[in-house]
Amino acid sequence: MTIVSHLDWLCSLLRKCRHRVRYLAWRFLGWAPRVETGPGKGLRLDIGGTTELFLHGKYESPVQEVVSSLLDKGNVFFDIGANIGFFSILAARIVGPTGAVYAFEPVPENASLIEKNAHLNRLDKIKVIKLAVASRTGKEELLLARYAGGAVLKGFGIPPDLSGSLTVETSTVDDFLLGQKVRPPDIVKIDVEGAELDVLHGMVDTLRNRGPKLIIEVDDGNEQKCEEKLKSCREFISGFGYRTELLPNSYKDGHWFVRHIVAQR
Repeated sequence: MTIVSHLDWLCSLLRKCRHRVRYLAWRFLGWAPRVETGPGKGLRLDIGGTTELFLHGKYESPVQEVVSSLLDKGNVFFDIGANIGFFSILAARIVGPTGAVYAFEPVPENASLIEKNAHLNRLDKIKVIKLAVASRTGKEELLLARYAGGAVLKGFGIPPDLSGSLTVETSTVDDFLLGQKVRPPDIVKIDVEGAELDVLHGMVDTLRNRGPKLIIEVDDGNEQKCEEKLKSCREFISGFGYRTELLPNSYKDGHWFVRHIVAQR
């Protein structure tokens, strides 16, 4: 490694340390930093133990752009697998007081952060639904991950950083809409670590009768399996008249492969 390379590496490390120290100081003082750039610029966000890409405004930039372009004031947004609620608060700011956002998140720590982030931004239109969305309503075992957004229902994969499990309530989208008597979604974002097709199977009536726009993430440690998941989702929703578009990659391919599609009728 050359002297220049050493200096570049050291400067990069110092920048990362500076950002982390600043964030920890904010948390200690009870403050929450603002998102620096992108569609979410200015939003206050407690990221917990997740990536600082949220704060830099660079987290899944293509997805941020499509959420911002598809949503309108007064819309209803379903954020299925909401993690810490970044996309939920972004959506809530766009849809405004006449819209609604439902953040579905079964991991208790994540659900608490969504509630906190909604409060920090005075976005009272966000409803946090503390259950897992699936193909049937009942109870399932959720496998937890050290990374906050990596939990997955048992049977749909094992997190590479498995850290435990818990039993959670589940619901289909169709049952939720019927039981809660809420307005149907205009856009549904699905990020459920391998169970995306299962979620789609549980919203057949919604797909057929309401036709919401869809943003779907698939991922896998094996590129071929990732592409197979993507193909299965595309084929399933095409039966309801959906056209799909592959978004630019949010991550570089390497040890893990991630794809996002947007689908509309």
